[in-house]
Amino acid sequence: MLAPGGYGDNNGGSVCESNAPETGQTRLPPVLKTGTITGPHALPINDSNEMNITAAVQLVLAAKLESCVSMARAPAGDTLRGGEAGMRSWLMSTALVLSCGLAQAQAKYRVLYDFGAGGPTDAIYPNAGLIADERGNLYGTASGGLYGGVVFQLALQPTGRWKENILYNFCSVANCLDGITPLAGLIWINGNLYGTTLFGGAGQLGTVFELSPPSVPGAEWSEKVLWSFCSNGGTCNYDGIKPQGKLVQDSSGNLYGTTPFGGPNNGGIVFELAANPDGSWTENILYSFGGSPDGSDPRAGLIFDLEGNLYGATEFGGDNTECQGGCGTVYQLSPNVGGGWTEKVIAKGQGKQVNPFCDLSLDSQGNLYGTTEGGTFISAGGVFKLTRAANWKAESFIFNNNDEGGQTPLAGVIAEDGVVYGTTYNGGSQNSGTVFKITSAGETVLHNFCSLPSCQDGKGPYQGGLLLSDHAGHLFGTAYEGGMHNEGVVFEITP
Repeated sequence: MLAPGGYGDNNGGSVCESNAPETGQTRLPPVLKTGTITGPHALPINDSNEMNITAAVQLVLAAKLESCVSMARAPAGDTLRGGEAGMRSWLMSTALVLSCGLAQAQAKYRVLYDFGAGGPTDAIYPNAGLIADERGNLYGTASGGLYGGVVFQLALQPTGRWKENILYNFCSVANCLDGITPLAGLIWINGNLYGTTLFGGAGQLGTVFELSPPSVPGAEWSEKVLWSFCSNGGTCNYDGIKPQGKLVQDSSGNLYGTTPFGGPNNGGIVFELAANPDGSWTENILYSFGGSPDGSDPRAGLIFDLEGNLYGATEFGGDNTECQGGCGTVYQLSPNVGGGWTEKVIAKGQGKQVNPFCDLSLDSQGNLYGTTEGGTFISAGGVFKLTRAANWKAESFIFNNNDEGGQTPLAGVIAEDGVVYGTTYNGGSQNSGTVFKITSAGETVLHNFCSLPSCQDGKGPYQGGLLLSDHAGHLFGTAYEGGMHNEGVVFEITP
């Protein structure tokens, strides 16, 4: 699994491959196969001591589905190994014995919107998760549409139905200077929407954009490109390229994000955008990844804690060579008193938990959660939890490559009151993904995608599987494919 670990500044290292090989029978999204795509809560972490994490945790899966597992956290410096485990194990305490079997729940599931229903001008293939405004309207992005992707709104009607409104069509201007192919989710700041596009802009290698609502209801929203990556051309060792993660804002209004490629060390960057008095924005590169030991390809977005530290994940790189291109890292960026930022790896991919792919999240206790695509011997992926007491401690739940609990989680998770909710892109009874719940008792599948004829309930939740909770017991997300037109859906599920 992800093994806790720590080190100080970047020491350089080899540049890692930017795309993982397809292994086993794992089904990947169509755009992911081209190598051009992939794809959050802040709470205090008060220990200011350095994170020298030496406890390493590794789980070994077995072939027998019916076998149980008894796991215990090892002392610092030891490696934890489990017995044969067809059922996946979620380590919640020093010693925990889980019962066998996979629970199936009768959760209430419904499709709120079928993409493609609006004809050739409609949004199609949603990649990212959703956000909501104070009225309960939902907002998101889709990688396809009239020209090159859209920002959409789903407005709840008095009848209880949902109406889609296209707020913006990308590549609406010549040469796609406004951006094209939005893959990340949005953030909402003072009534404006902010996000990124994979391509387009002055350098044709991605943008950060702002969408502002019209002064007259019903009129068009206006888009402004805040930053075009690699706008000066060349090899882009002075800037990042192809942003794919969600943005985050600090208390001063600055925006922060990542790019998985480019930068001075050619392994991706963490950047800050600061607004200038004249309305322009200035980019500052906070950190440039180099591969080993610090990681490379930071596709995931960032989250803040209340002390101002940033957390994220790199899909590849790190000092573990079990994986082609490196097994990935979870990292912390801390602001220095005299300026600049310091990166520290707080966990690294290992064993069955490698290649952390998407956005991290924090629960109300300050514990850090995320997902990994797969592992060295199995491509099913897993969910990890990093608990910080005196040090970060790793706990893990791993999906079995041969069971119906789901495989390949490509979205992050949310954690509420000791319960973790998430989605998988593959696996389940129809091998088309699942919505799952994990507690100390194990995993429960809440929904198997493609349960309806022709996958009318959706198929393959991608980054959009990062569920949005309305804190009234309802979860919302997107599936990349399926639906009445096989171009994706927005769904609601009540566990």
